[in-house]
Amino acid sequence: MFGIGLFEFCTVHLIEGSAEFRYLTMKSDEKVEDNFAHYRCIRNISGSERILNMDYEKFKDYFNRKSNFSRSNGITVVKIDRGYAEVETTIEESSLNNMGSLHGGVFYTLADTAAGAASMSYGITSVTLDASVTYIKPGICGKIKAIAKEVSRGRKIGVYDVSIRDENEQLLAKCRFTMYIVGKKIEI
Repeated sequence: MFGIGLFEFCTVHLIEGSAEFRYLTMKSDEKVEDNFAHYRCIRNISGSERILNMDYEKFKDYFNRKSNFSRSNGITVVKIDRGYAEVETTIEESSLNNMGSLHGGVFYTLADTAAGAASMSYGITSVTLDASVTYIKPGICGKIKAIAKEVSRGRKIGVYDVSIRDENEQLLAKCRFTMYIVGKKIEI
């Protein structure tokens, strides 16, 4: 038999660029309806928080607009969901190494962007704490895509597996990223 826990519900209203948070403490078997919220989050008594109904299309647009480094390097978030992100770029001549294949730094940057977007899909900022990249095949031309999937997420640490594939679905690299959850709410 499952016990009834206490949870704190929060609705986030975006008003002219600022967020208004409303919290309500209740038992886990009670329901909350709030049709005015852009986001709904739940925070258990330990303080960990997650977004339940985030507008991922708005968040994707926000991420692509605000990430100057990604934008200037042709990296775009194409899909985002809770704990998941797809990011792509097109291989340009300027991104090739001296052997004519995609520079490893581009692989890393693409994977880092995907892991960061997946981690921040909860509406809370995070930064890379640790990363590992295993290069499998070279990228030569065309589009490449990084797909990040959440492995685990705690209050302060999230772990993400990232696969990088070319437009023919050939696996080019496998990565694992550990993200530190800073905790600052992202205001879209």
